Amino acid sequence: MPTSSALRASSPISAPTSLIPATLARSSTNANALRVPLPRPRDSEWIPEVAGRGWLIITRDRHIQEHRLEIAAVREHRAKMVALTAADAGSVFGQLEVVMSRWRDIERCLAEPRPFIYAATRTTMRQIPLT
Repeated sequence: MPTSSALRASSPISAPTSLIPATLARSSTNANALRVPLPRPRDSEWIPEVAGRGWLIITRDRHIQEHRLEIAAVREHRAKMVALTAADAGSVFGQLEVVMSRWRDIERCLAEPRPFIYAATRTTMRQIPLT
């Protein structure tokens, strides 16, 4: 079973710097401090990048089962994804609570063959069909 150091999380906002405009990527200034809205990369851009690195994607998406293009991207690029689907995962603390509540399940799913998507709440973790 992989150790917790094998876990890597990514979200569209922390996408690789190649997806952020070059001027911001080269800047040493924190974009959040400037309140500069970063363009949100499309799933077709960041999912292949993260999947190619073998990282686990942890995202907040209450309606993942309805997002057919995102599911297709996970399937096509053989990604590993855990979607935080709880209504109370809207805040940073709520997201942390879901991740910590499901930590052992998240570590277990890393041993599974990819691609996969799991929907996680504080009390449940269920696999989302990729077809």
